[in-house]
Amino acid sequence: MQISRKMLTDWGACADDLVWFDAHYNEDGAEYQQILNKLAEENKSSCAAWLLEKAGAQDTIIERYEIVTENSFFFAGKIKVTNVAQVKFTLLAGGSIEAGDGINAGDGINAGECIKAGECIKAGDGINAGGVIKSEGSIKAGDGIKAGGSIEAGGSIEAGDGINAGECIKAGECIKAGEGIDAGEFGIFAGLSVRICDWGLRAIVSAPVKPQNLISGFFVEKNEDVRNMGKKRD
Repeated sequence: MQISRKMLTDWGACADDLVWFDAHYNEDGAEYQQILNKLAEENKSSCAAWLLEKAGAQDTIIERYEIVTENSFFFAGKIKVTNVAQVKFTLLAGGSIEAGDGINAGDGINAGECIKAGECIKAGDGINAGGVIKSEGSIKAGDGIKAGGSIEAGGSIEAGDGINAGECIKAGECIKAGEGIDAGEFGIFAGLSVRICDWGLRAIVSAPVKPQNLISGFFVEKNEDVRNMGKKRD
């Protein structure tokens, strides 16, 4: 897909973004992913997120043994990594992000679909997914954690801000929203896309101890065997 200057103008790009575009390309522009790659080199995550919203996700897949970069990493389709995905700044995908090992980002992790990892998922900023967020390790974010579906971790789920899930929130260890002086100041919401009458099936919040700031969802206390949750499924 070719992105031209006219397309950006029609989509309502701001003056600063057009200046950036003019500094790198002529009016005919460049291929969609090529522009995302350049934005990643310069760590312009807000511009990349805006472009993904306007141009949409692509039906493409990038498969690598690992992704390790001192910059950001943006891809219009799905990201599949056999080992670890580790970026210094932002990890952004139009589709899903899957890693056999961990997923780590100094800033945010954002996916149009699911985010899944065989080990921990960690971000200095927020973690956001249009689908589920699932990790056999812990899930930790400096900001909020949001999923259109469920949020599931074999270890803990911890966010510096709120935790919001369209369906269930399940953890083998603790579930915490807010830390330090902010502990208990942010809400935990499950079942945001589920009718209240279905909470007992599709908005379950499970952990060894009930989160003190659980606002919505159906809490079920879990025992130690929940730590093996990821290994027992699929």
